[in-house]
Order: sequence, then structure tokens, then C-alpha cells
Amino acid sequence: MNSQIKEKGERHESPALSDWTTPIETANNILRMRSSLAFAISASLLCVGCFQFTQGPQGNLQSVGVPGATIWKSADASKPITPEQLGYSPEEAAKLGGPVLVEPADSSTPQWRYRFYYASNNQCAADLTKMLAARAQQNITGPAPYCTMTPPQPSLQGHGLLF
Repeated sequence: MNSQIKEKGERHESPALSDWTTPIETANNILRMRSSLAFAISASLLCVGCFQFTQGPQGNLQSVGVPGATIWKSADASKPITPEQLGYSPEEAAKLGGPVLVEPADSSTPQWRYRFYYASNNQCAADLTKMLAARAQQNITGPAPYCTMTPPQPSLQGHGLLF
């Protein structure tokens, strides 16, 4: 009787079954790989020293990168701003046309400025010449104003340092 119990109690493992991984082990391996990837990305950013990002007017992330190189850019970031988005009525916006004078934000003015002109009397080039002459006379640095047919969405730039 005892010999029968011993035979039933013995366990024989197949070598093929011991090579299999359980779902929990697979999940742990995936988690370990993702953690390693996240660490590698963080370490590479740390080696660079800092990262930068831009946000749209509603706080949407538009781009992420390191100084001098964009790593990711949103597809929505390239849509030009329209007069209606800045508060013009559709009737008034229909009268506007031609190049738009864009004054990017700088250290003295955190807001972007847009000067739309009536299509019948667009003075963008003349106003830009006056503004650039005034900037040169006052030794103003920072982003210069410009005329464009596709004014960009305003963006907030941020910088960070990883420790």
C-alpha cells in the first residue's frame, strides 16, 4: 500500500514544460523592458542636459525635443490662425486679406500679436519696415516681427532640466 502512495506522490517534470513562461513572468519581462527603455530615454535626456516643449494657446502639447532638435511634433501645430479665432466676426473677417504682420512673443511681451489688414489696403510690408527700423534704433533683440500669408498659432515654450 505504501509503495502505491509513493508512486502516486512522485512528480516527473517534462523538460519542454519547464521552458515555458507563465503569463505573469511574460508581463514582468515586458514591464522590465519598458522600464529599461524609459530609463534609457531619461538618461539620454539627462546627458543632453535639458529638454524643451511648446504648447498651444489652449495648453495642448505641440512639440517636444532637446535644444536644436525636435523629437515629436503635433499634427495640429501647423494650422494657421484665422481672424475668427482672434475675435473678428465672420463679416469683418471676409474683408481681410493679404499678408498678416506677426509679432512673436518675447521677454517684454508674453503674447503673440497679429495685425490683419483689409484686402483693399494691405500695409504689412510698410509697417514691417517701420517696426524693423525702430527695433534697430532701440537695439531690441528677440524674435523679429514678420509678414506672412499663414500666421502660426501662438505657442508657449518651456524648458526643463532633468536631475
